[in-house]
Amino acid sequence: MKKGNKWYKATERLLYTYKSFPLRIKSLLRQIENIRQELEPTMIAGYEPREGKSYSVSSPVERAVLERIEGDAILKIEQKIRNLETMQEIVEDSIGTMLDHDQQQLVEMIYWQQKTWQMICMELAIEKNTYYTRKNDIVKVLAWCFGYLPDDEAEQALGIFMDQALWQKARAI
Repeated sequence: MKKGNKWYKATERLLYTYKSFPLRIKSLLRQIENIRQELEPTMIAGYEPREGKSYSVSSPVERAVLERIEGDAILKIEQKIRNLETMQEIVEDSIGTMLDHDQQQLVEMIYWQQKTWQMICMELAIEKNTYYTRKNDIVKVLAWCFGYLPDDEAEQALGIFMDQALWQKARAI
């Protein structure tokens, strides 16, 4: 298995960063709050005497500009949040559906606990070659699930659907 493959790298990148998704979503939600607070007018300059001390935006044009600035920034952040939530769901569903318990445990150890291959081999009492074979099989299946590897490429080049039970399981999704 060539680790230089784009699909392999993209799959591993997603698995390594998955654990940070909830924190990233929380951070983006705070950014939305900050944008709303920053754009609330605290004082609007006026050139004529006014009665009362309401610093609200009085001009319809000023109000429209502020709403537009706020809206564009917030829409971009909300799109990022939706993307992260979607990817988080895809990772969880793919791992839960396509991998058995042992494979799920290996994903956790490699990508989320970030243990070295030596530590994993000692813990699971497996050989280095067995470790890499299992890891590569997992990455192949998940690359297909994440959409990084098209069906025809996955079937022909990698042979991940040689196991008909796995193919049927994937088709049932």
